[in-house]
Amino acid sequence: MEALPLFNYRNPDGRLSAHRKEVVVGSEGITLSYIDLSGEGIPIVFLHGASGCAVQWEAQAERLAGLHRVLCVDMRGHGKSDKPATSYKTGDFMDDMVSWLETMGLHEFYLVGHSFGGYIATLLAVRFPERVKKLVLMNTTGNLRHLGVLPRTAASLPAPVLNAVHRAMPVLVSAPPHVTRLFMVQALAEWECWELYPRIDCPTLVTTGKWDAVAPPAHAMRIASSLKDARLEVFLFSRHMTMLERARPVAASLEAFFSGGGRKPLKLRTRETVKS
Repeated sequence: MEALPLFNYRNPDGRLSAHRKEVVVGSEGITLSYIDLSGEGIPIVFLHGASGCAVQWEAQAERLAGLHRVLCVDMRGHGKSDKPATSYKTGDFMDDMVSWLETMGLHEFYLVGHSFGGYIATLLAVRFPERVKKLVLMNTTGNLRHLGVLPRTAASLPAPVLNAVHRAMPVLVSAPPHVTRLFMVQALAEWECWELYPRIDCPTLVTTGKWDAVAPPAHAMRIASSLKDARLEVFLFSRHMTMLERARPVAASLEAFFSGGGRKPLKLRTRETVKS
């Protein structure tokens, strides 16, 4: 099997720190940090996955900036956003994002979600079909039952272990231990959206990595097959962090998808030939 690429996840500021902004959202008054790059086209909103952060979208944001306004959000408990000690349920993340969208005045936008961010993006696309004009579901799935006890096992790791991982790879694991523990047993346990995919109306790009164990190609195929208007792209040399492991091809794929026509049908296909 081909060697898969390794990446440095040690720089939590990245190249886009000058474009950082903050806004207070929701009834709890949570401060969300986000990267905001100006552009002329329809805004693109990027949502990271579990323990991720906005910096993970750096390559794609730089490629699309200018053509679009690009906004990459640190969700609650992650990156540079507030990390409350209370609740990390699906409803909390949804309330934050709905409030953020309203505060930002985003009435029409494209939406990209990675992993857990794909779950939240799915919920938003179903809730606001008139606002989400195109959707990208990257390395995501319908639930996490195939992982068994792994999420709860990760949540039960000793705090020094979680802290060590957090310090060693702050871009890959941006959430501190108290967030990880609550998030794993709350929002991840609630993740269930297989039945929602047929309700998505907008053109959707589904991507994953050939070696992704969290969101394997079979799951991506099932999602794409459930959608009304879908394209499937499988990246050969990639695991779960496709936007980092295949940064340039992913950026090119997003640019092509977003620059395409409005609601014309998109063929179901793979971007890279996968050889057994």
